[in-house]
Amino acid sequence: MILANAVMDLHTLMRRFEQLPYAQAARGPKHPDEPDRSFAKEVSALPRVYPHIRKDPGYFAFLECYSGAGIYPPDFDHRPYNFMTIYGLGEYDDPDSPALDSQGYHCFCTSFFNHPERREDIHYSFALDATGKRPNGVYRSIGTKTNWQWYCGSFLEWLAIVVERKGRLLVFDSKGLPM
Repeated sequence: MILANAVMDLHTLMRRFEQLPYAQAARGPKHPDEPDRSFAKEVSALPRVYPHIRKDPGYFAFLECYSGAGIYPPDFDHRPYNFMTIYGLGEYDDPDSPALDSQGYHCFCTSFFNHPERREDIHYSFALDATGKRPNGVYRSIGTKTNWQWYCGSFLEWLAIVVERKGRLLVFDSKGLPM
């Protein structure tokens, strides 16, 4: 029953996500409207390769139904801009970057944002714990992928924050520094 509720909430969140400027999503083998069965074998093999993803039913449902998503503005000359990839399969896979890092985090999203007053991108990433030694939930790292901190309780909670904040997941303090 929990998975059914997670999937229902996922579809609602993804419909809202796809309405964000420059957002797009793939179609996985269990997509509610237009399933693409070409990734069915890969998706079904993921829990064997990455057993920790079953701890977050919303994330696994995302892979089954959408297989990846992103926000890709066409013009980086206008600030602020936000670029985001939620990794999955096919065009949303990053074969040059391993999913698991040396600390046991499974990075599922990388993003960068350019603050209107800054001249540099602020890179940030989101991950799940793959070790089973840390609390379940989503972890965030700003800058390099070495300073992971707990961010929220689940992938669906994270996705709801993405939608609520229109894809901009960084909050800045009064000095303009990311918090």
